[in-house]
Amino acid sequence: MTAPEERGTLFQSAYRRFVAYVTEEGLFPHLSRGTLLALSGGADSLFLLHCLAALAREHGFPLCALHVNHGLRGADSDADEALCEGACRSLSVPFRAVRINVRAAADETGEGTEEAARRLRYAALEDELSCHRELSTLATAHNATDHLETVLHHLLRGGGATALVGIRPQRGHLVRPLLCLTAGEIREALAAEGIAYAVDATNADTAYTRNYLRHEILSRLERVNPNAEAAVLRMSEALLPDVLYLEERAEEAMARLGSGEDVSAAELLLLPEAILRRVIRRLYEAARSPKAATVAIEHTHVAAILRLLRRGGDFSYAVPDHLYAVRAGERFAFLRALPQKEEPRPPLAVFMGENDLGDGVTLTLTADGEQIVAHCFSFLHKIDTTVAISSDIIVDGLYVRGRLPGDAYRYGGHTHSLKKLYNARRIPLALRASYPILCDGAGILWLPAFPLRDTVQN
Repeated sequence: MTAPEERGTLFQSAYRRFVAYVTEEGLFPHLSRGTLLALSGGADSLFLLHCLAALAREHGFPLCALHVNHGLRGADSDADEALCEGACRSLSVPFRAVRINVRAAADETGEGTEEAARRLRYAALEDELSCHRELSTLATAHNATDHLETVLHHLLRGGGATALVGIRPQRGHLVRPLLCLTAGEIREALAAEGIAYAVDATNADTAYTRNYLRHEILSRLERVNPNAEAAVLRMSEALLPDVLYLEERAEEAMARLGSGEDVSAAELLLLPEAILRRVIRRLYEAARSPKAATVAIEHTHVAAILRLLRRGGDFSYAVPDHLYAVRAGERFAFLRALPQKEEPRPPLAVFMGENDLGDGVTLTLTADGEQIVAHCFSFLHKIDTTVAISSDIIVDGLYVRGRLPGDAYRYGGHTHSLKKLYNARRIPLALRASYPILCDGAGILWLPAFPLRDTVQN
């Protein structure tokens, strides 16, 4: 095995930066407790293999490598595995490969192939780590370019400060020692030494968001700032202490709220906004399925939950992974199955102005000449719609009720069952009883988000 100091200038320079970063970020104590390397065979993980092998030999700590064969590219996947095994043999690093069935897992959970592959890959790495008492740390080869792509991806999805931190150098027993180097610098160092690495042809497919950012956007950013990776890394490093402080306060708040699956809604609302949002995310993460590790609750979900909590009253709100944010009385929780209501919404007379119908539903009626303008709003049911109703076709006043067995009404020249309409809008079963139906003495007048019944069309 050729030592770094015996290699060319490019490799030596990259290795010195790697060592400096490991030292400055406090990663060496983690690595020295024994490290398992996630080895894909790509340029980044091959370079990290060479760096860790040199560091482990110099300081005498255990190092092993695991390759996860996803089986998605046939012979190319097997060639990647063989490349990894050969590289580890040449460096005297213990090596093992495992195979996973990504397509079967994606079909079972409904995830995308990429999401299923990531979840299964990390599960395999964690399983391997748990089998070796001499290993305590998992190392992955994310680099500065990966970090920039991640921040851009989060930014375009509307992420907050935590999203702008991007890929952290260390989280628990997981470390990323290559964030100081760009993808280009790593490939140049390998090329200078004639070190072969695997190339995944799917990485060129710009149908994937990350690939599009990498191939179409990053090259344009270089025109604005040739050192974009370093600039974004500095921004993330500046934000990280603030985010860590807020996360520590959120953990303390979680401890005060108790370890049960439900918490006090009143105590939640006493928390500062920055802590409250993080606590809600933690409650969600504790409730979601282990198989949905890549599923995240979005900023829009958290904002909707906060608005409902502050309005008061019971509610249920659908979030990813088939969970519901539920407030019942003074307790709040994320539940997989909603408590079913015994009765649908009872008939409730409505009047001009804003009518609070409960469950976060409002119906606002406004007089406008010879017609009434009705605006219905509900976070839970995803309703925000307005309709104009001619006053002379309203029979015996207006009221709102829930769905009854056999309910149907006619619009567009056809009669539609409410059950089928709810199915078309993907309204969860537990929310159908509280879906508002505007009626008059002649029956159903308007189902919000759908047209008025035919008999009242102008």
